[in-house]
Parts: sequence; C-alpha cells; structure tokens
Amino acid sequence: MTVTDLWRPAMVVVPAAAWGVAAARWTPRGPLTNAEALWAIGISAAVGLAAGWMSRSRWSMLTAPAAFVVALEVTRMGVRGPSVDAPQLSPFGIIALVGGRGVHGVLSVLPLVLGAAYGGGLRRRTRRGAVPGGPAFRHRRWPSVVRRAGTGC
Repeated sequence: MTVTDLWRPAMVVVPAAAWGVAAARWTPRGPLTNAEALWAIGISAAVGLAAGWMSRSRWSMLTAPAAFVVALEVTRMGVRGPSVDAPQLSPFGIIALVGGRGVHGVLSVLPLVLGAAYGGGLRRRTRRGAVPGGPAFRHRRWPSVVRRAGTGC
C-alpha cells in the first residue's frame, strides 16, 4: 500500500465536503432560481467527475454524495425556515421536506453520483490502456455507448 492509496479516500471526500459547505452557504434553502439550479447541477457533476476520476472506484458513488450531504446539513444547521428545520409529520412539513431537501437532492446529489460513476469509469478505462479511438477501444465501442446512453437516460 502506497501513500497515494492512503490519500485516495481523502481526495474523494474533501472536494465533495467543500462543495457541500459552499452550497450550504450559497443556497441554504436549496437552489431557488434557474441560474442557481443550473450552477448546482454543473458544479455537482464536475465534483462527482473529479471524485470518480481520483478514486478509480465505484465507492466514490457512495462516499462523495454522503460527504456532500453531511457537510451541507451540518453547515446549514443554524438556518431557520420550514424547508431546512427538522422534518415534521404534517402535510405542510412533508411538502417542505420534499420541496427543500428533495429538490436539492435531485439537483445536487444525483449529478454528483452520475459524475462519480462516469469519472471512475473513464479513469479505469484509460488506466488499462484503452484510449478512446485506439485499437483496444474500437472493438467494444458500441456496447459501451449503448449502455452508457441507457444509464444516462
């Protein structure tokens, strides 16, 4: 086991946790405008892609979003409001939970998971020497393209 192998989990968790803290400071009640939603999707996908690329493991699909959610919830703990307070079992509480945390999860956690999946897959593929466009890549291109398109949809 080398030093790089020991630091690999931290390289996955730290950027995701930093994005969680930044997202909680930037949009404590979740993305409210179209621009905020698009930025949240783009940054989350980029952080997930980087986490998957750095780890070369499918575990980054679990660890990066978990670090993001923990950092997000801990950072916005002092914020007051129905969509960020503790969930309540009332009709309005359920709507606030889905509208606050649910939308933020779809707009930030889902792209983070997909980015980690694609980043890890790309890193594993290039590490084995199958460079896109190279001879080791051409013979299995169509099945992987169809599979990735299905996963992306």
